[in-house]
Amino acid sequence: MQVLGLDVGNGKVKCCWINWQGSWENSQIVWDSLPLPNSQNRRQDFESGLPFQLLNFSEDQAISFKQIKQIVSCCSHSFSYQPYSESIKHLGLILQDFFSEHSPQLVRADGSLTPVNQLNSLSEHELYAYTFTNFYGSALLGSRLINNGLSLDLGTTTLDIIPIIKGQIDPAGLAKPADYLRYRYSHGRIHWLGLTIIPLSALASHVPVGDQLFQTVPRPYHSDLLFAYNNQDSELLQRHAYGQRFPDAITSRQRLAQFIGLDDQIASEAEIQQVRDFLYDRLLNRVATEIAAVAKNNFEQPLNQIPIASFALGESLVLKPALIQAGFNPELIKTLPLGREQELWSASSAFAMALLALEQELGHPVALESASPKPGI
Repeated sequence: MQVLGLDVGNGKVKCCWINWQGSWENSQIVWDSLPLPNSQNRRQDFESGLPFQLLNFSEDQAISFKQIKQIVSCCSHSFSYQPYSESIKHLGLILQDFFSEHSPQLVRADGSLTPVNQLNSLSEHELYAYTFTNFYGSALLGSRLINNGLSLDLGTTTLDIIPIIKGQIDPAGLAKPADYLRYRYSHGRIHWLGLTIIPLSALASHVPVGDQLFQTVPRPYHSDLLFAYNNQDSELLQRHAYGQRFPDAITSRQRLAQFIGLDDQIASEAEIQQVRDFLYDRLLNRVATEIAAVAKNNFEQPLNQIPIASFALGESLVLKPALIQAGFNPELIKTLPLGREQELWSASSAFAMALLALEQELGHPVALESASPKPGI
């Protein structure tokens, strides 16, 4: 049985295909993160770019969409539309047109699945329950790994902090799915603290270097420079980055020097390293502070007793060190055991959508075992 999970974002689409053969050991999983165009006409970007990259995924992986039984998608692309509800309507039309022989489904903020051909019957307010639902993928996986604790997803753009209460995903916030986006922003569930496109100016206005304090220059430099400096997981980061563009180490050093108004000739290598380390520490501090705040507002026990489910691109680069810094117990941090060798954890949102599609077809949940699926075709 073949199913497909999608996560449609502003600048990329993540795809995950599962060929289920009764167990993970006998099944196949393939995933990819593919860039979408980014022009002044965002509607046209998705209308042409999304089908194009779906076809690329199909061709690259030798997958026949005609053999797929179920398709489930989440999305995080609503900033490209005004109002946000229009993004859901348009996505539904694109998916229905492309998968004309299927009935693709969108996930709602509370995990309910809705066939895209039923979206037109919903009110404008109800459509907001389908915006920015990429958080649900990791939250679903988190609810399978921990019973009471936090599910964390730190990707290229955002950090999602979702409480899991008695195995349920943020029951207080999701009591009204259409209002959940407002709830997330007002209750610390979402933060713009991602790995690749967060402006460095959002992390600091001044940077200490030795015994001097430099003001920062508001150039369009982003958090990807912090991880390109030492080439940390650059291949995986480039795979996920917008446009699959990721700076090299030389560019990183040059721009980190320019961020404090110098260049890599005036600033020494040691000084550039200080700039990088200071900004990285600021990112860790922000992440640690926000996670601790949600934990303290939702659980009575000390931080070192709260289980954590950790996912997505920032799992090891930021989340684990930030959690340790905040006082969480690293022995209570769980992550996706399946597909470690293929870095499936970094595409947790799309994998979770494929898992939802699979479980809907099977009629029962599938355990997340640590067994390795077969390589893709």
